[in-house]
Parts: sequence; structure tokens; C-alpha cells
Amino acid sequence: MQMLEGDRYRVVKTPDPALFRLCTTSIDGDVEEEVFRVHGIVCGKDLPPLPMNVTKLAKKRLFLRQSIRLTGLDDMHFARAVEQVEEGFVKISMDAEGREMDAYDWSNFNGRRILEASTRYFTHKSQAGGGSSVPFAEEVDPHGTLRALTMDGDFLHLQENDVIYSERFIDTDKSIKRVSPSAFDVGDLVEASVAFVGVPTKRGSVTMKLVLRGLVLLDRQERMKGSVLRMRSRFTAPAPTATAVKRKALFEDGEVEDTRRKLEKTFI
Repeated sequence: MQMLEGDRYRVVKTPDPALFRLCTTSIDGDVEEEVFRVHGIVCGKDLPPLPMNVTKLAKKRLFLRQSIRLTGLDDMHFARAVEQVEEGFVKISMDAEGREMDAYDWSNFNGRRILEASTRYFTHKSQAGGGSSVPFAEEVDPHGTLRALTMDGDFLHLQENDVIYSERFIDTDKSIKRVSPSAFDVGDLVEASVAFVGVPTKRGSVTMKLVLRGLVLLDRQERMKGSVLRMRSRFTAPAPTATAVKRKALFEDGEVEDTRRKLEKTFI
């Protein structure tokens, strides 16, 4: 994750739905939701595709989420990312219109703090703010289950709800290509793109969430090294969790290969 110090970031309240977002201003003067990239090892997931039970899922549409849990084990860079979540909490709390902030609900894996990010599949029409639905990617909804859940018009799949799933091919041309979310497994080394969002509650307080914007599988070869982690996960369940703004492009060339090598050391 990048540094959060200084005046680069500001909190912007957006309507429909009313949210406090950590943003930056571009050179052109556009207010953009800031997207942070963090590298970690998957220790839990709830990703599409969803089962083809439309009737049962229809009753849960407001609460259906795609989520990922990441651990860094003892990696110092991941530990820094955890600290920056706390910094994001402070920044939002300082500019949340004086509202009380709920304590951030940390999750744990094998005694270590982990990062959990999620995104709702749908937005209710009353909170859509005139936004239009965007289609589900074929790899996300191969059976048409999610699309069927929007047919009555009560719930929309907005850009706000869209998550991009990709794989980076490091040993070839270093290109990033879209993949099915089913390609991700516990123990995989990934890059998650997340945003800091403050959500007003019915009690009048604000609770901070890490919103998942994209997920990149960095190296399938790490799956073999992650087999021990997957075995542990079968026996150690994680604790329960608790102004128009533009979306930035998620993927840029960066320190992916260097970070991959550093995180590899956690398995050696």
C-alpha cells in the first residue's frame, strides 16, 4: 500500500448511497476514489460464481457479497499495510461530519491480523442515484444467476458493485488477463485493489469498510507452497468479521515481481 501521510488524500461524502470515501484530485481536477494495492496470501474467500438457486438467493440480495481475506504471515510489508488501514480509519474519522466512528472490526488468522475486503453484488434502486446497471462479466456469472437476480428492477449491479478478477503472467509477457474468480484458492499469492469507505449506520455512527475493487492472481506456482496454509485453514477457522467520484484504473506496472519474491520468503 502507498503512504497515507500528507494532504494528498481527502474524505469526500457522496450521495445515493451516502458514503464517506477516501479520494484524491487528479491533474485535471477530477475527484477520484483512491484505490490501494496490497499483496498477500489468500486465507479465506467467498467469491463467485454463485449456485443456480435464484429463488433462495433473491431473499438475500441486499446482503450478498464477494469477499477475500488476506494474510502476510510475518511479512513486514503486509504488516505495514495493516498499519495503513488504521491510518485510513483515522483520516475518515477526522472528516466524517463529527459522527462517532465504530471500532474497526479486525479479523484474525492463526493469531495474526488479516485484511478483509468485500463488495456487494447489488445496490437497491432507492440508493442507485440514477446510476445504470453494468453487465456481469461472463467469468463472474457463467450461469446467469446474478443477472437473473436483477430482472425485477429492484436491485442493480452498478460500477460500484463491479469487481475485476485477473491473472498476471509473470514468466511470459507480464500481461494481465481476465480470469474466473474460481481460479483463486486459499494459499495463492494475490494483489488486491481496495478502497477505504465510511458507511453511515442507522445509529448515526460511521463504520469503515475495505471495499474490494479488483483481485489479481500473481503466480499459480505459489499454490504448491501454499498447500500448508490450506491444510491449516481446514482446522483453524478465522474469527468472525466483523460529489461524483470516479473509479481509477486498477492495474499499473509496479513492484509486483519484487513483492512476490519477498512474500515467497514466508514459505521458506
